[in-house]
Amino acid sequence: MNGLDYLEHIKTKPCLVVGRTAEMHYLDPIGMGRDRKKPLREHYSVIPLSREYHIEIHSIGVVRFNELHNLDVWKEAFNLLLEFFQQETNV
Repeated sequence: MNGLDYLEHIKTKPCLVVGRTAEMHYLDPIGMGRDRKKPLREHYSVIPLSREYHIEIHSIGVVRFNELHNLDVWKEAFNLLLEFFQQETNV
């Protein structure tokens, strides 16, 4: 079990805002030039957002995004991570 397994888990999750098909958004950015296919600590900060909301969070920032959608994306990221580890320990 590593960060790459977690990314696969997140790929199955719907958008936190509207429940549609989502893509991954890193709350803790990886940066250019790093190998995203290796296990990284940043993989555990990923949340699922539809394309529309992924673009939005990049353009308005996390604080405004949270206010606009009545969310706490870091709390949501923690809850997703907790769900993943609970699921993994029950297998």
